[in-house]
Amino acid sequence: MERHLRLISLLMGAYWQVHAQYRLGAVLWIVNGFVTPLILMIIWLVVNQSQPLTLSSTEIVTYYLMSIIVVRLTQTWLAEDLINLIKDGRLSFFLIRPFSVVHDLLAKDQALRLVRLISLLPFVLIFLSLFSSAFQLILTPTRLGLFFSALILGYCLNFCLQMIVGISTFWLEDAYGTFMLLILITDILSGLLIPLRLMPAWLANLSLLLPFYALVGFPVDLLTGTIDPRLILPYLFVTVFWLIVMFVGVKLIYSQALKKYTAVGI
Repeated sequence: MERHLRLISLLMGAYWQVHAQYRLGAVLWIVNGFVTPLILMIIWLVVNQSQPLTLSSTEIVTYYLMSIIVVRLTQTWLAEDLINLIKDGRLSFFLIRPFSVVHDLLAKDQALRLVRLISLLPFVLIFLSLFSSAFQLILTPTRLGLFFSALILGYCLNFCLQMIVGISTFWLEDAYGTFMLLILITDILSGLLIPLRLMPAWLANLSLLLPFYALVGFPVDLLTGTIDPRLILPYLFVTVFWLIVMFVGVKLIYSQALKKYTAVGI
């Protein structure tokens, strides 16, 4: 474990120097990330005025503003990088290096995330000052502990999901299409587009059985108090279950993929 952490920290340092040169790109990424949640927030606020919903206006504002932050902490696009590595044949380089492609992707992702989060901080402070009166958060030690635990689980789940989609390039002709499908499913079932309490009952029940809700909605609902307390512990077990399944799946699929990769003489 110590060796893995040391490798990742060294690679992060190298990638940090690269990504820090593209601060404008980080700012544009942040602005783009604000657009969809703010539009959805306005739409639901308008709907709530004409037809009262199960969420109050304060809860809607808090939910979507918090989702902007949570998405930036759990989101990763490493499947796209992995797809390109495999298609371009650059995965071969990692077969002779002292670290695996997983180390490289994880370090690159964390370095990019750090640059973007630093760029995000001024925007967060501005929005907190503008909407402070509309914020309604549960900041007890228990909820904060659950929130940060959910963030870590959500990121690890997303990492495994992206790895599986990326590795599928060995068998699928259009792995990028699978990647886009994953994004669509995640946006719908994670609570990014529709909070759990505003979903139709059948969709909400489905979301609580799948891992996607852990990526956005679950951490946000924990901190905003918009989740039924009776659902917290069961969904934590669901999240851990899916994380174990995904982790084992990544190891099995990756080992089979490497056999296929070397089998064709690369």
